[in-house]
Amino acid sequence: MLITLIAGTVRAQGTSAVDLNTWTQEGQLNQSTWNVTTDGSSVLQTVNGGVGLFVSPNEFFNTTVEGSFGVETTGDDDFIGFVFGLKSPLGATTAPDDRIVDFLLFDWKQGAQSGAPEGFNLTYARGEHRGTSSDVNHEFWDKVSSQSIDVTVLDSVTGAGTGWRDNTAYNFSLLYTADHIKIDVAGGQFDTGQTIFDLRFQDLDTDTAAMFENGQFESGRFGFYNYSQSTVRYESFTQTEAVLATNPDDGGRLNFGFTRIGDTKAMDLEVANVGGAGTIITGNTSSASGPFAGPTPDGNYELLADDPLLQTFTYSPMTAGFMTDSITVDTSLGSHTITLQGIGVGPVLTTSVNTGQTLDAGAVTTAGGMSIIELTLGNAFVGSVGDDTLTTLSLLDFAFTGADADLFELVTPLTEIVAGDEVTLQIKFTPRTDGTFTDAQFTLLTDLNAPYGEAGTQLSWNLIGSAENVPAPSMLGGALALAGMTRLRRRK
Repeated sequence: MLITLIAGTVRAQGTSAVDLNTWTQEGQLNQSTWNVTTDGSSVLQTVNGGVGLFVSPNEFFNTTVEGSFGVETTGDDDFIGFVFGLKSPLGATTAPDDRIVDFLLFDWKQGAQSGAPEGFNLTYARGEHRGTSSDVNHEFWDKVSSQSIDVTVLDSVTGAGTGWRDNTAYNFSLLYTADHIKIDVAGGQFDTGQTIFDLRFQDLDTDTAAMFENGQFESGRFGFYNYSQSTVRYESFTQTEAVLATNPDDGGRLNFGFTRIGDTKAMDLEVANVGGAGTIITGNTSSASGPFAGPTPDGNYELLADDPLLQTFTYSPMTAGFMTDSITVDTSLGSHTITLQGIGVGPVLTTSVNTGQTLDAGAVTTAGGMSIIELTLGNAFVGSVGDDTLTTLSLLDFAFTGADADLFELVTPLTEIVAGDEVTLQIKFTPRTDGTFTDAQFTLLTDLNAPYGEAGTQLSWNLIGSAENVPAPSMLGGALALAGMTRLRRRK
């Protein structure tokens, strides 16, 4: 969830007001008093006491928290701030003993005093408080560990001019994720804003990192913090959750349009978190089926704000017609259903003789004779798809095979057949001896069931032919020589 807490503004999708009436005082009840306005938009802490906490009912993690706070008095100069990643204390009590402490603390002091410098500290406190108010002074005033509570200063910005000013409202921004803490403050001497802390988990030293059990910053509640400072107001909070968006949107269609049979078309589904900074959506996208495939990449994912994921789906029709499939984007924020659709189109082959059948050259009965086989191929596709290459049939290559293959020759150049057109191929049969010739095949390579212009379906026919009164080449040569001698003799 993203918590956006910008005083008086709404700046992101899914923003709604935070009702501070749902928050509770935690820790020692007698150390602070929190007065919430009727509409829940503001809370004023009025007691100058010990550590006081006012805590949200839910955990804030992988979030950005923004809000307005300030001291509405000129009296005193002590600590204001907030806690986050808070696991304890929870369940308010008046007893000072047996209180588990586990939270990150951002506190801000106006003036230097008794060992506490002016400025900001970012601290991690963890342990079981069994001490006195003197121990609390060490732990949260001096930032020094006690017998029961470990206090580790993660970073600090202190010195003249860094303290808060009286009667000045400051806007703060906390980015808190598993590996990042970033705190900005605006207003007063910080004008339009300044980054106070920008800490990555990997920048922690080994001992400090080991204090976090899972090897990362951890989820917990968010709350306001006062120590020895009265009349502090926190107000005008809004809450912005992570927002799931897909393109196409929920219920929409990823339309591949007309796609050539045997070809593949790819399209991207965009899955995004359009919520605020720091938010994360986890999820996965179901697999497509049938002529559709994807997504790539697949598996589980995390969506950070403004970092969309593109998942590729493909459509590879093997038959003609309109086809659909449904996939689900299933996330921690719910699911979106997307329909994949496409239309398979391609050339529609017609042949004057069915493939696998026989093309008969007939009988050649004269010396030096030949015959022609005609084979008509057509493209019977009907309609307009806006791109002729989707429905054009290309004749790419041919071959004659078999023992009698050299008796046949294709005399028509290969070409393309657009929708509604046809072409007649002529195959010449030239026998050189008498006989019946049945061991020959004609194979034609096309782009049927393949991308335009690429090798697809092969079409084959058997070839036969016969010859009578066609002398063998050696006999024909002798006859011609004898005829020549006869002509020579006649000239004498």
